[in-house]
Amino acid sequence: MKPISSFVLVLVLVLDAARAQPVPLPADIAALIAAEKPLTPAQALVAMRTEPGLRVELAAAEPLVGDPVALAWDEKGRLFVAENHGYPTNSTTAKPLGIIAMLEDTKGNGTFDKRTVFASGLSYPNGLMCWRGGLIVTCAPEVFYLKDTDGNGIADVKRVLFTGFMTNSTTQIRVAHPTLAADGWIYLTSGLTGGKVTCPEHPERPAVEFTKSDTRFRPDTLEFETVPGLAQFGECFDDFGRKFTVDNRHPLQMVAMQPRYLKRNPYLAFSETIADVAASAERGAVYPLAKDQTTAGMMPTLLHAPHAGTFTSSCGIRIYGGDALPTNFYGSSFTCEPAQSLVQRQVISSGGAILKAVHAHPGTEVMVSADSWFRPVFAQNAPDGALYVASMYRKFIDHPQYVPADMRDKLDFNSGRDQGRIYRLVAEDKKIARKKFDLGKASTKQLVGELENPKVWWRETAFRLLLERRDPAAVKPLNTLLEKSKSPQARVLALRLLDALAVLSTDQLAAAMHDRHPGVRENALLIAEPVLDAPESVRAGGQLALGEPFAGGGSDASRLVLAALSLTDDSDARVRFQTLLTLGSHDYRSAQRRFAEVAVRDSGDRWTRAAALATAGRQSAEFLDAVLARIAFDPRAASPENISALVGETCRVVGASQPPEKLVPILAQLTSARGLDYAAQSAAVTGLGEALRSRKLSLTQIASASTVDAIKAREGLARLMRGALQLATDGAQPVPARQAAIGMLAFFDFATAGQPLQSLINPQQPTEIQTAVVKVLPLLAGSDAPKFLLEAARWKSFSPSVREAVLAALMSQTAGVEALLAAVESGAVAPTGIDPTRRAQLLKNRNKAVAAKAEELFKNLQGSDRMKVYEEYKSILTLKPNAANGHASFAKVCVQCHQLNGEGAKVGPDLTGVRNQPAEVLLLHILVPSYEIVAGFNAYEIETKDGRTATGLLASETPTSVMLRRALGEEETILRSNIATMAAGALSLMPDELEKTMSKQDLRDLIGFLKGE
Repeated sequence: MKPISSFVLVLVLVLDAARAQPVPLPADIAALIAAEKPLTPAQALVAMRTEPGLRVELAAAEPLVGDPVALAWDEKGRLFVAENHGYPTNSTTAKPLGIIAMLEDTKGNGTFDKRTVFASGLSYPNGLMCWRGGLIVTCAPEVFYLKDTDGNGIADVKRVLFTGFMTNSTTQIRVAHPTLAADGWIYLTSGLTGGKVTCPEHPERPAVEFTKSDTRFRPDTLEFETVPGLAQFGECFDDFGRKFTVDNRHPLQMVAMQPRYLKRNPYLAFSETIADVAASAERGAVYPLAKDQTTAGMMPTLLHAPHAGTFTSSCGIRIYGGDALPTNFYGSSFTCEPAQSLVQRQVISSGGAILKAVHAHPGTEVMVSADSWFRPVFAQNAPDGALYVASMYRKFIDHPQYVPADMRDKLDFNSGRDQGRIYRLVAEDKKIARKKFDLGKASTKQLVGELENPKVWWRETAFRLLLERRDPAAVKPLNTLLEKSKSPQARVLALRLLDALAVLSTDQLAAAMHDRHPGVRENALLIAEPVLDAPESVRAGGQLALGEPFAGGGSDASRLVLAALSLTDDSDARVRFQTLLTLGSHDYRSAQRRFAEVAVRDSGDRWTRAAALATAGRQSAEFLDAVLARIAFDPRAASPENISALVGETCRVVGASQPPEKLVPILAQLTSARGLDYAAQSAAVTGLGEALRSRKLSLTQIASASTVDAIKAREGLARLMRGALQLATDGAQPVPARQAAIGMLAFFDFATAGQPLQSLINPQQPTEIQTAVVKVLPLLAGSDAPKFLLEAARWKSFSPSVREAVLAALMSQTAGVEALLAAVESGAVAPTGIDPTRRAQLLKNRNKAVAAKAEELFKNLQGSDRMKVYEEYKSILTLKPNAANGHASFAKVCVQCHQLNGEGAKVGPDLTGVRNQPAEVLLLHILVPSYEIVAGFNAYEIETKDGRTATGLLASETPTSVMLRRALGEEETILRSNIATMAAGALSLMPDELEKTMSKQDLRDLIGFLKGE
């Protein structure tokens, strides 16, 4: 690189990814950046850019602070900072380097000038929270309580509140972020790990062992439990108590549903509790100005490595709640992205069960620097109403474990240790007035008044102090606040505090359910849940007669149920969603009409559909009746697509939960229901049939009697079948409609549907149609699908996608497995046509005869040296690639499992951004896919009680079900009650020997396409 002139203004060679606008910087700063040298705090401010109308100020820098990773202000306005000096390995000394520092602004000018080491000798402190005059600090394997009792600014109390959090992973993947929520619990992020956690002060309590979940505890009683979420480094709550989390590739997620709700209905195959609020992974665009410092960009070795230009190290999230930024910033989320030296702002909005967020200013970021040493890791609301951002000032921010072994000694992981900056983000025209304060000396009445403060820090701190004091004198002003405050945030906190003090009345809670703000109504429903849990006055006789007196009189629970039921017609979709969840613990049949109205109205929201079915519980048949009645009354209450989704999912639950004799009239009703179009009737029958199959029953079996209902059901099924055959074979119809029709034909016999379906297995049909037929053929009664699918000429004609579908279908059934081995033995299918994962399954088959036959057939393939193949193929990298031909190869062999720039399926790691990786690395992972399997991409094998075997990635799980994801992005949710065995494999789902499906030039072209050559 040519030297940069020092006397002129130059342009640093870093570009805004969206606008391609160069960033002008002074020559001396440009030279330092080009040389990857650190900037002084003043120079770093010059290299910073923001959204229009903002200003970045320096609040603290080295030597006053170093490696800041978490911030917390106490009630006196003192700033406590967790300093993770040992990150990433503490390799320079055996002594733990972590520090909790206390910073003070003695001059009141907004710049911290006094430092006191509150605690030292900690390993990797990464989170802190003020509580009862001290600090709760996360420092795995412990959570500590530290306190200064003699006033010298140094902690002299050190209690171990909990121990046993995992430390066997890297230092950036650990328990963190203690956060007090409005429900009075302190929440902790899991750091993507887990633990076997005990409380030393309560040895009588059993250990809580967990892996995939976050946790929480009560600060005074130290009760500890797991909660949904799998946050890495960051969590926060909005003004109304909704929990948001973050991990590397997911910049903003929301805890959508508690597992306890899903437990109510063991027949509901729904396994998700966390939802993306903002665009994530390859869709989560960022706009860096600094040189690409992501692992992939610097020395990539893995296909799953972080990708420049998209979120890769999301952390330190915060919902802003102050007045120092422009008014429209209130309620926005801020996500730190240290690997690419920026902070992104998202605008959050409502409109459904799940909140949504969009990039506030595409093309730039709320804070972004051309200085790659800028490593923002934590954002926090402050007493002055500004947003503060903590930046570890490091040349390289990652753990050596994530870097290739041969490169680790070439990187200086310690450059910048003991450096760090804390920035303040404010509106450009904003002047902040500062004054000393000690909120701890405020009276209880004054603290209640602070609950109306427009700055969230003051509200949250007052709330914490009131929770600590539990002063009865707070009751009267809290009652007044609840009744008269114009602030919905204050009304929520008043509700929560009155509940914590055990003085919240039924009348107050019922009134809150009709508050003018949906956030207050939502919280009232949550607070009411313990009262509503199995109240005898409501459950007497198992009935709830709406609009009539309850058995047991006007009990508290009775009045709350009535108030809650009225919210099924609420104007806010999220309140309706929460109403379903809150009322779902009761078996009152007459309320199913209300629940059905919500389900139909919001049927386009998959989370609301799941909530409704969880609420229906064992009353799923009554719920289905109510849904059908609602649709018949108003067929336009929802779109045809949404009605089909709701009816199909409901029938799947009904088919799994109801006795066979009760299903006959239901089937008759479904096939002739007024208001259901053909698509909805097909979806209903498909859902019912799938559930029956898992019970080793069929639609034709339950409709075989001579009763009026059975005859009506048979007639309806015959009509639907004729329509499905016509639709499935009509090439002019949309592919999704044809797929649905093919799916419904799975519940009939081969004599009826076999020949028409077999005719669709030909190269002239779309791949989606062929794969749909492949799934269905083995399910037809009387079908000899294995013989048909494994006919030698036909097998050779299959595309990779269809062949994958054939193998998946055959491997799920005993007859299919035996036929597959016979085809290999006869030569119709080459042994190499069975991928290593499936070969391993066959070799370990419980049927000893199957395992022995597999051993015989695959003996020449066992222990094959894939690394030798890799070495042999290295020479192809000297060939000139043809990217166009490479795209064709990608479409042929890769899209069923991988995405690249939005094209393909989300099964394996996303390949967007792999162009940064060396060609040798891409070749290695193509030829030796099991060389290194990314965590979360192992193949799982599940044997079901109805005799099937399912294999795929474990996409998600809940207490009642698990979801597997297979090639082509196909997903299958399996009820835990139907799982016989479940185990993770040691191989990748990606097959070996892909080189045998293409020429050497094709393989080189594919790599060229992936690299953008």
